[in-house]
Parts: sequence; structure tokens; C-alpha cells
Amino acid sequence: MMHARNSTKADKAVYGEYDVIVSGGGLIGLVSATAMARAGKRVALVERRNALGWEIGRARRLFDERDQEHAASPYVREFLNCMDDRPGQKKGFHAPVAELIFDRWVMDAKVDVLFHGWAARIAEENGKMGGLYVGTREGYRLLKAPLVIETDEPGRLIDMGYIRRQISQPVVRSLLLGAVALNGMKEMRLPAGNRLILRPLSSNQARVDIELKANATVNANHDYFAMIDQVIRLIREQVEGGADAKVIYLAEEAWRLPGFQLEEGFFEGDAPIGRLLATEQRTERDAGRDAQSAVELLAGHLVCSSSRGVLLAGPWLPCYLAASSDSESTAVLNRFLLGEAVAAFALSHSAEKIWGRRSQDSGESFAPELG
Repeated sequence: MMHARNSTKADKAVYGEYDVIVSGGGLIGLVSATAMARAGKRVALVERRNALGWEIGRARRLFDERDQEHAASPYVREFLNCMDDRPGQKKGFHAPVAELIFDRWVMDAKVDVLFHGWAARIAEENGKMGGLYVGTREGYRLLKAPLVIETDEPGRLIDMGYIRRQISQPVVRSLLLGAVALNGMKEMRLPAGNRLILRPLSSNQARVDIELKANATVNANHDYFAMIDQVIRLIREQVEGGADAKVIYLAEEAWRLPGFQLEEGFFEGDAPIGRLLATEQRTERDAGRDAQSAVELLAGHLVCSSSRGVLLAGPWLPCYLAASSDSESTAVLNRFLLGEAVAAFALSHSAEKIWGRRSQDSGESFAPELG
């Protein structure tokens, strides 16, 4: 983790004072920030993109109806209720509409959102949590708060010394097709071997997921756009009902689970704070169908930083990855559920009770107080 030491005078200008700052406006950060603000906390949410809930809005991820029922998440229900009156939303989410719903959540809850901002470093005052320095287009700004929660995918606030176990995860980029009528899900492969998965969204629309190389970084966009003509040609030639298929939407971002898993820094506590869904493989009678079961989420599944007042609760937590790796639908729903659990934990523990471990030079260590 990077800490503020030699800040400039411009750095010291206080942007605002809050009860809690959340880094990352994906589903985990969005839900946790909204829940805490609805409970009366002053909350700032820092998001490096220009929209909230990127998993649904920018990466076009969906979840199955039977999964959402099993999740029993009030935020999932609220999201779906907002979509109910909009045509064509039963099997797929219109990205701008989803983003408007998320914007309404934070506006109504009075969450202070900083778009195009990124968590730069923790600010300390006399050895205590002082807040967060946030990088913006206008320079660095100081947000003051006794508690900071890191939920963002890159995990910029994770302690540098904490072990991250690297994981190879598939990378998927999506596009939506119009003028195509599919009877069900279909899997195909491009000549280069990339897997395609076609899913019907409505009577004349479908989503295509293109699996990219796991290590695709710099050339990811180039590879994706280069494949689109091949994808359309293949669908028109080989898919029944796809002769007139045309692209109507390109997902702005790829979907993937985090490429690392955090291996240390866990709390010492078994107090229940929520739950996640896990996918169970059924056999024989129900072969090919997955079942969902609830997994209790405990305080000890979260991670504490070496700085007091910093809670690490992103999708790189082992509990999330273990429950979410087998199903995209489950992975998306679990981000709602994890956000709810993080808020429940933070609301039930004062910032002073969220202890980190002292730096290694001090030789001291502390377990969090979970009373």
C-alpha cells in the first residue's frame, strides 16, 4: 500500500469529509456504498470509469432468473424491479438503463461519487487513518474519513507485502446481435480456436461471448475488433436463424475474474456478515444443470490492511473466487451479495475496531476487535 508522506500544498486541499470512502464503483463498491449511505453514513465512492456497475453496464454480464431467486438479495430484487416495465429486459439488460438505475441509487442515497478518479494512496495523520488521496484530472484531492474500503479489481490499496497468488482466468468480450432468432444457447469456434457462446436475449436478439487469450492486454481491443467480421460471417453461414445477423452493440469492456487471489491479512473472527452463492454440479438425473447453495460469509473471510481503518474486500478474496469461478451468473450475483456483506460488517464495527497489522519493522501485530 502507498502512504502519503511528502504531500504538496495542493495535495492537502480537502475535497470532503466522510464516514467512509469506498474505492471502486463496480457492483461490490456500488452496493456497499449505497447500503451504508442509506443507513445514514456520509459516503464517498471513487470510480476510475465514467459509470457505475461496469460488470452489467460495460461488460454486459447477465444472471439467470433461477439464480437471482436463490440469491434472495434485496439489491438484486430492487434492480430487477426497476427493469420490469422496460420492454426487452427480461433476458438481457440495456446497458444505459442499468447505469441510470445505479446512478439513481447513489443520488437518492446522497453518495458523493468521483468519476474518473483512482485511489492513489492512504493518508495518515499522526499515525492514524486520515483518509484517501484520489487522483483526478485536476490533480490529487484529499478525501478525509476514518475508514477506507478497497473493492476495485486492481486492488491498488492492497499492501505491497501481501502475497497475491496469480490465477489464469478466461477473458470474454461480448457483442449483441440483432435480426437473429436462436432457439437456445449454442457454442462454436473460430478458425483460430477462440470459443464463441451464443445466447438468445429475445425473439430477435442474441449475445455473443468471444473468449480471448488470458494474457491479452495491449492488443486486446485490436484482437477483439479483428474477430468481429469472422464472427458475423460464421453465424450467418452456420447458425439457423442467423442469416441476417447484424451487430447492434459492442461491449466496452471485457469480463474476467481477477487474475490474482489475496493470500493473507484475514481477520480473526467468525461472526456471520452475509452469504454467497456457490454452484454445485448435479449428476445423473439432473445432469447438465447446476444447483445453487448458500455459503455463509464470515468476518474472517475479509482482509485487513496493515493500516488501521482500511478494509480489503474486493473480488480477489478467496471466498468470492471459490464460490464464483464455475458460473458467470453466480459471479455477478455474488458481487451484489459481497457488497451487502461488506456494508453490514462496516456498519456494525467502528473504524477504530477495524485493526490492521502493524508494519513489519515494529514487530507488533494486532487481531481485529470483532465484538
